[in-house]
Amino acid sequence: MPPFLCKHVLVNNQACMAVVYSSSLCLNIRTVGRFNAFFIFPVDFVLPQKGQSLLEAYANWREKADNKVCCDYGLHVGVTWWSPSVKKEMEQLVSEQYGVNSFKMFMAYRDAWMLDDYDLYCAMETCTLLKALPQVHAENGHIIARNTEKLLTAGVTGPEGHEMSRDEEVEAEAV
Repeated sequence: MPPFLCKHVLVNNQACMAVVYSSSLCLNIRTVGRFNAFFIFPVDFVLPQKGQSLLEAYANWREKADNKVCCDYGLHVGVTWWSPSVKKEMEQLVSEQYGVNSFKMFMAYRDAWMLDDYDLYCAMETCTLLKALPQVHAENGHIIARNTEKLLTAGVTGPEGHEMSRDEEVEAEAV
């Protein structure tokens, strides 16, 4: 991957920033020169809520971004639930009208974006048919939830608990 392409940016996602990530890009950047020193082409994640239309979520992200951005950008779309309508919307999203060429699936975040094995398989199979790049956040969401409960019971409530709930085995098991 070229060093100027930032493929993992969470721009305007309050849920993500509150739980895990800190955004490496802000849509309200005023100094274009400072921005361009770090990124040429950011690619943000559109992360629909479970049950939300992927096209609706995509339109919402574009609406938030288009009047604020100071450079070209791209969007990945998260597949956070599965149904025949999601498959149809993925087909639409890879068209020239939308230009999406990658989809993100989660094996973690049990109560938010996690897919079960069958839904993950369907989403990846659809990516193959569409020649889209599948991306998977591979951590066992059930074990993370169990580890998190144990840490909270032990009084671990700070940011260090995030790393502690995700030992190497959690990722290795998922892969």
